[in-house]
Amino acid sequence: MGSYKKALYLITILCLSVFFNAVSAEQVMRLESAETVYRPGFVARYLEDPLAELKPRHLRQAMWQESFLPTRGSWPGFGLSQSAWWLTFILDNQSKNTEVWWLDIGYAPLDSLELYVLNPSGYPELVGKSGDLSGIPKAYRSTGHGLFKLDITTGTRKTYFLRVQSDSFLMLPIKLVSTDQLLTSTRIESLFKGIFYGGLLVLIAYNLLLFTAIRDTSYLLYVFYSLMIFLNRASVDGLALEFFWPGAVEFNGRMPMISLGLALMLGLMFMGRFLKTAYEIPWLKQILYGFYALLSGYTLLSLFGELRLGVWLSGPIMMLCFALVVAVAVWCLWQGDRAARFFLAAWLALMLGAMINVSASYSWLPVNLFTLYSGHIGAGIEAVLLSLGLAERISRDRHLKANALQKQRDMAQELQRAEERMIQQAFSDHLTGLPNRASLVARMRSLTLIGGRYQLVLLQPMRYQQIKNTLGHEQAAKLLVSLAGRISNLLRDYPGVLNLDRPARDAAIAVLEGPALAFIVRTRDQLERIEKRLQKLQQPQDIGGMRLDPGLRVGVSSFPEHASHPELLLQYAHVAVEQAEANNSFLACYQAEQDPYSERHLTLLADLSHAIKRSQLVLAYQPQCDLDSERIIGVEALLRWRHPKNGWVSPAEFIPMAEQGGMMRELTHWLMEVALRQLGIWRERGIDISMSLNLSAQNLLEPDLPERFSRLLDKYRLNPKQLILEITETTMMSDPDQALIILSKFHELGIQLSIDDFGTGYSSMAYLRKLPVNEIKIDRSFVVGMVQEKQDALIVKTITVMSHNLNLKVVAEGVEDLQTMRLLRKIGCDVAQGWFIGRPVSASEIERLMLQLPDVHPVAALS
Repeated sequence: MGSYKKALYLITILCLSVFFNAVSAEQVMRLESAETVYRPGFVARYLEDPLAELKPRHLRQAMWQESFLPTRGSWPGFGLSQSAWWLTFILDNQSKNTEVWWLDIGYAPLDSLELYVLNPSGYPELVGKSGDLSGIPKAYRSTGHGLFKLDITTGTRKTYFLRVQSDSFLMLPIKLVSTDQLLTSTRIESLFKGIFYGGLLVLIAYNLLLFTAIRDTSYLLYVFYSLMIFLNRASVDGLALEFFWPGAVEFNGRMPMISLGLALMLGLMFMGRFLKTAYEIPWLKQILYGFYALLSGYTLLSLFGELRLGVWLSGPIMMLCFALVVAVAVWCLWQGDRAARFFLAAWLALMLGAMINVSASYSWLPVNLFTLYSGHIGAGIEAVLLSLGLAERISRDRHLKANALQKQRDMAQELQRAEERMIQQAFSDHLTGLPNRASLVARMRSLTLIGGRYQLVLLQPMRYQQIKNTLGHEQAAKLLVSLAGRISNLLRDYPGVLNLDRPARDAAIAVLEGPALAFIVRTRDQLERIEKRLQKLQQPQDIGGMRLDPGLRVGVSSFPEHASHPELLLQYAHVAVEQAEANNSFLACYQAEQDPYSERHLTLLADLSHAIKRSQLVLAYQPQCDLDSERIIGVEALLRWRHPKNGWVSPAEFIPMAEQGGMMRELTHWLMEVALRQLGIWRERGIDISMSLNLSAQNLLEPDLPERFSRLLDKYRLNPKQLILEITETTMMSDPDQALIILSKFHELGIQLSIDDFGTGYSSMAYLRKLPVNEIKIDRSFVVGMVQEKQDALIVKTITVMSHNLNLKVVAEGVEDLQTMRLLRKIGCDVAQGWFIGRPVSASEIERLMLQLPDVHPVAALS
């Protein structure tokens, strides 16, 4: 047994000698100058303690010493690990004047640092502790480093053991410096951090001021994003633990992951606002919501879950977010968004800095000052680039706003010019450029309101149709232009001849349909003097090498002797022309006793009072077609009179009679009752269409008319939106204030209002904005020839665009062929009405079309 103990003792002595020989064989770092920064990592050896069970006393055992491996590089990195790590190195102080050295470990987020030195008896003796969980010595806290003071007498050699453990990434930027070197490096590092954190705070304050000035959410998101970057770096550097939450070690360890999750979420929100992805990439919205949910979960996990899991997930989550941001920025840059340049470069800088920092922690890259602070550098570059991008965006937005204002001004000018062209077209004859019937009637109305007397003179070339049939339309048009020019020259600046207001005040003659020409003279005496000049017009004119006699006849009607209504004055002037032709005279003044239409007029007026009671009045319904769906969506109710002796009487004849005879109120009430009753019948049978009714100027003077409509709507259980009341522009001008009151009451009831025959009267778009109307109905005179006449098509398009800008529906009447319908659809018109869509038919025919042929194209069904 004794010999056995001796053998065991000899083996132990042999192992110890091997151990000390191995130690002595290891590389030794010679300390020769206080001006040099030494890297113990070059001579250090490391040992992994997976269970963190190795105690300092175990270091005396040779089996542990033989397990130490050479380090990789001057600054070892061990990545994300739960193990405890031991480093050992030997220092030999050969300097003459320096016996105090500092072991500086410049990586703040380390939980535990313990430094041991082998005492003369070969036993590890504790030099000091540092780290978040061990407590940082107060004197060294401002550096954020692990600092150990080493007392090495000149000419001596000491062996040190360093134990390191952390839940975060584990890097050991370890260096050995003198006191002067420590102070110098501390000042440099403090200057670097001061520039970084100070610059970041300046950018935060600057963008916060911008947000308060212009109230753009992008700047506020950038402020919060930069604040999260600030907190992330401050918690990593240990500054947050010192200044923001002293003593909250566990919270400080979680803060890098918490701030990372919030920073990525705010960064994605900032990206959406900065790059305007809602407009550029609409489908990205759902993807961003998914990322917001992922980052919210990661932030909660970092706050309440296992710390190591949060650290481990930080890398993949960062890479996912970086990949998304870079992809979106590249897409926007490819689409021509210049602001994406700054955004892409900024996030690439941040991503590169983060990747370098993580790679260094796994020892994939050397751990040095650059790799250690690559995250700070990337974040700083990103902050500067994003601020430049925001500044460039301010400049760009200012430029875009200036361009938008200029475009708006240009559009306003174009709309004004278009409206002027529309007025020009509405009040001028397209062949001669002179005022037309609408301009003449408007001037007569204004003279009527002013009072006084005037004479309406109508000139009609009685042989015009004969010349047209013989020589063609072109020669007849030349005759009319020549005649209009000669009359204009005769009347120019002649006393008593009144100029017309529209389209210009320098024209006195109007060109009417028929054709005919008309002008206004103040007194009968002045007319007699003008008549001598007009006699010259009877001479033949040279047209196309031929001398043609137009057979000119002149008819005169007087205000107020003959009539007070412009249309009646025109009608009587035409009668006077017929009288002149019948008497073979050049000029004739209207005489009621010679009016061949007077007896008929009186007879019809008397019969009209009985027509309602005797069921002679009927309603016909003309379909209206939606141009998008090509389906019938409504009808216009048109009044018809079947006279027992005279047959069908045109509404153009008996409606003016009703207005003149005071029968318009009774006629309108009958129309309301019959039309709404029929609409109620259709509603009960499942036919859901709208119905348009026409109102006259006299109807707008009835204060109880809206209430009457309301009662009928309730009686037949109709939706007010099914009813559309049509009023002409001239109707409203008889009493604009009263008309506006009545129209407002209709609007309050929910009844739709439409401007009928738009473009032939007084209204402008500026006036329309004041009216509670829902629909514009373009006059058929613009629609009928719009396929052949580009000017008409331009007017229709202009009315459509301006109406849509005022949120008004546009109806075109007078659609008589497929080409017109297609052109209206292309222009953007909403509804079409005309003989091509369907002629006015009975209620039963409309019902048959809607119930029996619901899926048939309306044109095919109605043809």
